Amino acid sequence: MKLLFNLVLFCLLASFSCKVDSFRFASHYADHMVLQRQPKRAVIWGFGEDGSSVSLQVDGHMYSTQVNTDSRGLSVWKIILDPYRAGGPYVITATSIDGNEMKTITLVDVYFGDVWLCGGQSNMQFTVDMSFNAEEETTMASNYPHIRLFTVQRNFTSDPLPELQPKNILQNWAIASKDTVGGKAWTYFSAVCWMFGRKLFDKYSIPIGLMNINYGGTRVEAWSSPEMLAKCKSSTLAAFESTSSVSKDYPFGEININPDTNSSLWNAMIYPLLNTTIHGAIWYQGEANSGYRPDAYNCTFPAMIQGWREEWFKGTSGQTSSIFPFGFVQLATIGTDIALPSLSLIRWKQTADYGYVPNEKQKNVFMAVAYDLPDNTSPFGSIHPRDKGTVADRLFFGAQNLAYYEDTYWTGPIFEKATLSKDEIRLKFRSIGYTGIQIRSKTGFEVRISGNTTWMPLKLSGSLDDTVIITYANALKVTSIRYNWKQEPCVYKRCAIYSKQNELPAPPFITTK
Repeated sequence: MKLLFNLVLFCLLASFSCKVDSFRFASHYADHMVLQRQPKRAVIWGFGEDGSSVSLQVDGHMYSTQVNTDSRGLSVWKIILDPYRAGGPYVITATSIDGNEMKTITLVDVYFGDVWLCGGQSNMQFTVDMSFNAEEETTMASNYPHIRLFTVQRNFTSDPLPELQPKNILQNWAIASKDTVGGKAWTYFSAVCWMFGRKLFDKYSIPIGLMNINYGGTRVEAWSSPEMLAKCKSSTLAAFESTSSVSKDYPFGEININPDTNSSLWNAMIYPLLNTTIHGAIWYQGEANSGYRPDAYNCTFPAMIQGWREEWFKGTSGQTSSIFPFGFVQLATIGTDIALPSLSLIRWKQTADYGYVPNEKQKNVFMAVAYDLPDNTSPFGSIHPRDKGTVADRLFFGAQNLAYYEDTYWTGPIFEKATLSKDEIRLKFRSIGYTGIQIRSKTGFEVRISGNTTWMPLKLSGSLDDTVIITYANALKVTSIRYNWKQEPCVYKRCAIYSKQNELPAPPFITTK
């Protein structure tokens, strides 16, 4: 009776109707899913009658546990499997008392592989059928039956949910196909997430589970745990008004609809998944913070990552790494149709003011630079460029290095130091296993001189293997230098500095003498 009461109460508080089954898997466990492979151990959990025994069978291996009452009064069971090699399909069967009868529940066509979470705001929500090469991507999707897709419907709550509401599971573990990859615009499936996962499968030939969890127009504070926000002294988010610089014809009408409290998306879309073992996460968010506490993003973003890692580690009893690989997209260019004056600052703050990752505040973090991919003719607004393939490529390079331990160059040239002489500025870039820099334009550089707060543009005049040279008569008076500190710094793939290897753009930087 206690379990029945608690589940009914949960349904009422969450404002949705549900059929109360005492013994069941958590709502996001379903046929066709991918569970995390070795060396990690997958966690399977669900609900049952308090005190009853649960038996679970996977490929002839038997596991058992007991249903216990958790801190919220819900009767929960959890089993940590042995490490399983990549592959399948498996049938997973669980048995327990349900009322006065023995009940058996089953998951079929389950694979073990790598589970990646893809989160953020509208550029992660941006779907495959809206991107460049959409027809090619959706047509080839059926060639990837071992990539499985899971999409969460957008939701926000004031308190953490113990599991996802059934109505907020938009796509429950679907096999990749033209229909499941190429769903309705802004619905499923995320273009960046799909292309990233496809590249992982092409490289490693293991099952890939992609959990697509995003909400357009949202700030990082909504995705963070209360404990992490407290470290950044974040005040409660105020509700957005339905006003914006965006055109009335803007196709994504919910750009102005934001959760109105801190942690509201953490509560509804992240917290329910913390007991499920994952391999890593990729993230595309930040535009919404360019107008809300942008100076604090160097704390709130690293804190969000730390909070996710700590809570996933605890939720899976240590099976999800406490420093699981986390990749993000450094924000793309935006045209003049939308004014986001702090966009350049947010790009810098995304790296916690280091200009690169990983760093002391963002360990085991990789980044895809995207500010050289303008798309001012995008029918979805310039804030939503359609070239998600290049973004996925750059994330994939980072994942190869940090998540799969391959010796792959992925960072782009990283600014190291400036040397000033009488009439010359030399900017040296760090060499991390690449063959040097390539120059594609001469613009993007600005300086300030002593006694003047105005930034003055300068053009590159030459380059060496790892150094660019700027001729300037007042070089010794320079106090600050910055690179590509603009909302839209260059035309498509024609910023000034790229690596020769993998042709990756240098991220922006700012420095003082």
